[in-house]
Amino acid sequence: MASTEAAVQALECRGLSGAVEAELRRLVVEARTFSRKDAAQELWRKLAAYAADVPERGLPRDAEQARITLLSEAERYPAMVTPDPAAAEAMDRELEPAKRAVAERLIRDGGEPGLVLG
Repeated sequence: MASTEAAVQALECRGLSGAVEAELRRLVVEARTFSRKDAAQELWRKLAAYAADVPERGLPRDAEQARITLLSEAERYPAMVTPDPAAAEAMDRELEPAKRAVAERLIRDGGEPGLVLG
C-alpha cells in the first residue's frame, strides 16, 4: 500500500500518460530507424528521464482534485512496504530480463503498447 503522499502524487500526475506514451512511440521509431544495438536496454531509462522532466503534467480533473484535497487534508499514512536499497536493487535485477523483453517487442512490433499485452 502506498503512502498518502504517493497517492496524492499519483493523482497529480495522471495527465502525464499522454506525454509519456507519445515519447515512448518516438523512442521506438528512433530505435527502429537507427537500429541501435542497445536501444532495448536504454528505452526505459530514456523514458523515465523524459517523464521526470515533463514540465506540464496536466491538470487534475474536478473529481481528481477533490480526492487530492481530501487526501491532503486527511491523516498521513506511511507506505506499508518500503524495501531497503539492497532489496530494491535485487528487485530491479529480477525485473531486468522482463523489461528488456518488453522493450525488444515494442521496438520489433513498432511501438504499439497493446501488442505487448496481447
